[in-house]
Amino acid sequence: MSVLDELQATVATQWAILSALEPGCLSGPDALRLLEVITEGERVLAAGRTLVAKRVEESNVWRASGERSAAHFIAHKTGTSVGRVQAGLETAERLAALPATAEAFRAGTLSEVQAEAIASAAALNPNEERPLLKRSERDTFKQLRDE
Repeated sequence: MSVLDELQATVATQWAILSALEPGCLSGPDALRLLEVITEGERVLAAGRTLVAKRVEESNVWRASGERSAAHFIAHKTGTSVGRVQAGLETAERLAALPATAEAFRAGTLSEVQAEAIASAAALNPNEERPLLKRSERDTFKQLRDE
């Protein structure tokens, strides 16, 4: 089974689970735990989207679309803004030189915005990568970004 087949099967399973979900029937603690699990999945998939989007840009597959740029093409395909896509592409570029941040992002430890903030700061000062990763475990995103 290919990576594509496996991810498609996973998404189909998630869709089936969520289409039957009745949040009002969950206890508070169960809702909180489910929120945590969904967030972890969202983070892992965001990392995948970021890395694969970079490959779409590099491969030039977008050029046949007539879009002005890879960011415009990907934004159209994913239903998001060009700015959001461009930020992701820049993050993917930076992650190539930041293995600890890339690993944390792929593992679902970092949200997309946390990965972007750390990659942006660590690109300017690579010695800050590990301290920023440590801070991301305890600080809010605002505190991390302001650092």
